Amino acid sequence: MLLQRECKDGKLNSVSLLVLDSKDVMSVEEAKEAINESISSCRRELLRLVVREDGVIPKSCKEMFWNLYKTSHVFYSQADGFSSPKEMMGAMNGVIFEPLKTRGN
Repeated sequence: MLLQRECKDGKLNSVSLLVLDSKDVMSVEEAKEAINESISSCRRELLRLVVREDGVIPKSCKEMFWNLYKTSHVFYSQADGFSSPKEMMGAMNGVIFEPLKTRGN
């Protein structure tokens, strides 16, 4: 059955809801791809709104947003960050505190 663990626990997520809404016409993989595309689109739009030059958001808020954005991206892009907090802490600290190194550095 579709996303067996979630269904067994009675907990639906966006993927299972999308498959159910499609009357099982959409596969789980297709639903995951559609959800990821939607998330990417919304993420790009939110970033555009926050970082635009003529915006009203103060620089300190933009910096805080950007750090939170980078952290959450690292936290959730590869795996569930809650199930491996020790491993994720080093990656998150690196994202926030270590400057980006270019070839010239």
